[in-house]
Amino acid sequence: MSLNTQTPVDAAEPALPLAHHLRATAALHSEHATDWQGHRPRGLYFVRTTLKDNPAGEGRPVLLMPGGFDPLRGAYSDELIHGMLRAPGIGSVWEAHYRYQGQCGFGYAPFLIDDITALCAHSTTPPLVVGMSGGSLLLAAGLLLAAQHQPQPTVKAALILGMYLPGFENLFVRLMLPYYRRPSMQERINRHCGHPYLLQTDVETRRWWDTQPEFRRLLEQPRMKAWDRFPVPVELLFFRIDTLSRRGIRRMRELFDCTVHPGRIPGHHRSLRRDVPLAEATIIDFCRREA
Repeated sequence: MSLNTQTPVDAAEPALPLAHHLRATAALHSEHATDWQGHRPRGLYFVRTTLKDNPAGEGRPVLLMPGGFDPLRGAYSDELIHGMLRAPGIGSVWEAHYRYQGQCGFGYAPFLIDDITALCAHSTTPPLVVGMSGGSLLLAAGLLLAAQHQPQPTVKAALILGMYLPGFENLFVRLMLPYYRRPSMQERINRHCGHPYLLQTDVETRRWWDTQPEFRRLLEQPRMKAWDRFPVPVELLFFRIDTLSRRGIRRMRELFDCTVHPGRIPGHHRSLRRDVPLAEATIIDFCRREA
């Protein structure tokens, strides 16, 4: 959702080290990674996590895309990641994080779209991909561009939670925007994120969207798509109170031939760091089915 706060890109601070936390528990080992299967992204880096008894990560990777907030503590819980790694056939979990001009948490949409498209088009071991909230826009664009320009994307399957599309917001988003624009709320958001780059990420994403990118043109004119049926299984899962309008859901179905889960996550659209058992169970089940 757009907060409409104009902050210039060149106002970024000096470069910082890779900052998103590593998941070090009794069962998990994690490390920062700056490449994906031989590809070096420009706008992303990763926290790669494996089970300590499978340090090589033998098996299929799962790629987790953050939401728009991309908090330094991570957008997914340790319990969820442990559960995914215990699914048969899953070897590693790669949490993608935004980084632009050396600033962890700052998402620069043109680079992110290029990165995600490359991951979806050129992975040697096709991953399962999970996306959420504001990051789902970037993931959907990358998936669609990969399918539009080659016969078969190198993604095994995708699950998107709380899909968000500009121009397809429902009443909940329109009512919440004034609340998010309050200075006191912006301070709380910065504390939650652990970085001050959410508003810049939003501005750059809107700027990319306003250039009429190919993803937007296909959303507005889905008959221009290059396939009869989307070549990757895509599932949508929503909260009971979520951001996408019924028209937006119809448009996603037109483009991606999505399966929409009949059950909804109780409560409102929110982070998956804690207290979202239905979402975690659905993600783990997705890994078991598709690995």
